[in-house]
Amino acid sequence: MSSSTIQPGHTQAFENAIEVHSQSPGTYAADLKWEWSVGSAPNGGYIAAILHRAATTHFQRTHPTAHHGRAVPIQMQLTYIRRSDIGPAVLSVKDVKLGSRVSVIHITMSQGGRDKVAGYITMSDPVSETGVSTTTGWTAQPSVPQWVPPDTLAKGADSEWRKVVLPNAEFRRAASQVEFYEPKNPSVGVGFVSHWARLRPSGPDGGIGRWTPESVAFLCDIFPITLGRLEHVVHRALSGESEPKAKPPPVWFPTLGLNLDLKKPVLGENVEWLYSHITIKSLRNGRMDVEVVVLDQAGEVVAISTQASLVMSAERNAGSKGHSSGRL
Repeated sequence: MSSSTIQPGHTQAFENAIEVHSQSPGTYAADLKWEWSVGSAPNGGYIAAILHRAATTHFQRTHPTAHHGRAVPIQMQLTYIRRSDIGPAVLSVKDVKLGSRVSVIHITMSQGGRDKVAGYITMSDPVSETGVSTTTGWTAQPSVPQWVPPDTLAKGADSEWRKVVLPNAEFRRAASQVEFYEPKNPSVGVGFVSHWARLRPSGPDGGIGRWTPESVAFLCDIFPITLGRLEHVVHRALSGESEPKAKPPPVWFPTLGLNLDLKKPVLGENVEWLYSHITIKSLRNGRMDVEVVVLDQAGEVVAISTQASLVMSAERNAGSKGHSSGRL
């Protein structure tokens, strides 16, 4: 099943990249695209977007009346077992619990007969999502300079934002499908990074898009400013050089596990800009944590993701297109 007959807010380019097709009950096919990858490995957030779409499609086809016919993921817990490849993939869905407030499915993505990603997805709907809502006093730290998207700011010196030139964009192609702005006076170091982002895929089916539930899942694993700073840190640590290199070689940060909590729906909201606050608390023995809090223009939390990632040389990523060993 595909939504490609309806003009999607997240652009046709992204729709083409995440569409899934039913093969049999509980089994779906996807085709992972080169443009949404890092080196020769599909980006972890991009895979999460495909699994998000597969979960929604599964309920539309198998449980069309469940959750008022509007079942969507509200939480995803994914484990990246092996490196995925560009090309075809099989998605297998098993119903674990079908409830009135929430349902749970188990999903596995496999390629060449080997499981690559597996996890649990919790489903609900806007009608069933009722209960107490209140503020907690939490705010992003460092604080946001202005809750105004960059393109609405004056182009003069009073603008607090600047467009980001992506580091190693030819390697980190998935991030090149998004336009980023960072503060003109950003925080120092790799532990705290913030940016505004809007979806802007390249190509004839691309252009300026709107954020949707699937593309928010993708955004939660897209933080090129953070990774660009980390590349300098990793290069100095490995080379022993004290002076920073102007353009260090790319470093691969494969995702081990991703937990995604989707707080505020953006479907139909015509949201062009979202703000991400990225925090890394520890990088130790080649493994790091990453927390991403995504907020809208009103300062409300849209999604929170936490993940564990490895730090590896780009050579480990350099398998031929569609033919990797799958090893991390």
